[in-house]
Amino acid sequence: MKKSPNPKEVAKTMIEERVVTREMAKESSIKWIESGIKKGGYPSEVVSFWREVVIELKH
Repeated sequence: MKKSPNPKEVAKTMIEERVVTREMAKESSIKWIESGIKKGGYPSEVVSFWREVVIELKH
């Protein structure tokens, strides 16, 4: 059984891997995540997971 990823860990990895920077996260660059969330069609647990990642990235 696969362990589900932790939003804090994902956010940390994204920053470490330079997928995003904290500056980008504070700006509109994470709109792609938010727009993906808003487009829907995703299970609610996926939506809440990414929402948490976004919150972590903004810190």
